[in-house]
Amino acid sequence: MNNKLVFFSAFFFYPVFVLANWCPQWSQPKAVGYLNSDVIDEASGIEVSPLSKQRLFHINDSGDGPHFYTSDLNGNDTKTISIKGFSPVDVEDLTLGPCLDKKSCLFIGDIGDNNKVREDIVVVLIEEKPSFDKEVSPSLTLRLKYPDGPHNAEGIAVHPNGDLYILTKEFDDQAEVAKAASLFRLKKEDISSAGKKIKPLEKVGEFNFPSILGNVDVFGQIVTAFDISADGKTLLVLTYRAILEIKMDLATGIKPVSQWIKNKDYRILPVKILPQQEAITYGSDGKSIFYTTEYHARQGKPVIYEMECLP
Repeated sequence: MNNKLVFFSAFFFYPVFVLANWCPQWSQPKAVGYLNSDVIDEASGIEVSPLSKQRLFHINDSGDGPHFYTSDLNGNDTKTISIKGFSPVDVEDLTLGPCLDKKSCLFIGDIGDNNKVREDIVVVLIEEKPSFDKEVSPSLTLRLKYPDGPHNAEGIAVHPNGDLYILTKEFDDQAEVAKAASLFRLKKEDISSAGKKIKPLEKVGEFNFPSILGNVDVFGQIVTAFDISADGKTLLVLTYRAILEIKMDLATGIKPVSQWIKNKDYRILPVKILPQQEAITYGSDGKSIFYTTEYHARQGKPVIYEMECLP
């Protein structure tokens, strides 16, 4: 659960940059509901369903079983769905995106590795449906391997072109400093041809978030969650102290952080800091943002915050 923001390195590939239209201004966060902490006590991922726009998906992180959860947008009517044949080590994020046969799938990332000892990580794909039975079978189970050794990670997202991205959480425990987060990709065609083989991830860049988040402490500089907008034109990065929105289409390339201009290439959004915020998502129409936190007894029920795009 430590996170890092984004510093993109220029040497990975040469991009063609496309300026995206983004929300002119986001509202201050407002509480729209609360998670059922009897069920979701370590929220580490949240998504808004494109099929049922009043439905949220959730996951708990390490220590939970092979489950995901649904609720309405206010956190009510919580349901638990079990995943057959899934034995997670440390689930840390989930996302929705296109998958096999042009369906929409829930991607659940068993990608946590605090001690950096895992030889491979796992992402399971669950076809999204209007409703779910109490137990479902994965459409596909991906076993993935980093090209440069183990990483801890808490952010996954799928681009609308079908490519899967993982954003790592890099923290030097001895020096107690945040380091640049690495961005890895698995292309759509490699997802569809995965089978039971371990697939190598491709490193496509780095984000030096500490270089642009110097106004927050070290915990505000490490990535706890990550999302891509439905049009693929903007990124959301959550840390324990901040929310960044980045104007970038990963399909066209990565611009080095050293070249970013504040409020043009990226902006720091208004945030009401939560005890352990590790879950963020765009709404399915891109006109809202939801984020939430793990349960802490002193803070009461985990609140769900929504931010709306203002005209």
